[in-house]
Amino acid sequence: MTTAATLMEKYRAEASSTPNEASFNDEGESVKVIGETSWTRVLLIRQKESPSEIRIEIELMLPRATRELVPGLKKDEPIPCQVVSELAENTIEHMKYLLNLYHSGFNLELMGEFCLWIATRTFEGLPGKAIFEAICPP
Repeated sequence: MTTAATLMEKYRAEASSTPNEASFNDEGESVKVIGETSWTRVLLIRQKESPSEIRIEIELMLPRATRELVPGLKKDEPIPCQVVSELAENTIEHMKYLLNLYHSGFNLELMGEFCLWIATRTFEGLPGKAIFEAICPP
């Protein structure tokens, strides 16, 4: 489980380091994953032209309601109601997570046909504890 304290420590470590030339990709970005769940990834992104700024990016991918959710489910069997209910509850919880990020000053985007939600905010220096509590995935 990812905690706000862990995310803050990883951010602090990244902010105190100077990225070397090799850490930037072809788009001029240095990307580090500092937290990950089955639904989310928390990234720190630095631009080559402004390395003192760090963008926090949260990617949220809603799982599709597919047969793979229930191992051993036969082709003609419906997905059990309990599994669908848990998926709905988790989806609501993650949508509330995105709304909380928005209310914490993050910009929201929706990309692609498989609903990749992205929340971003750029910082210079160390954000307050409330930001790390907000980005901590459910």
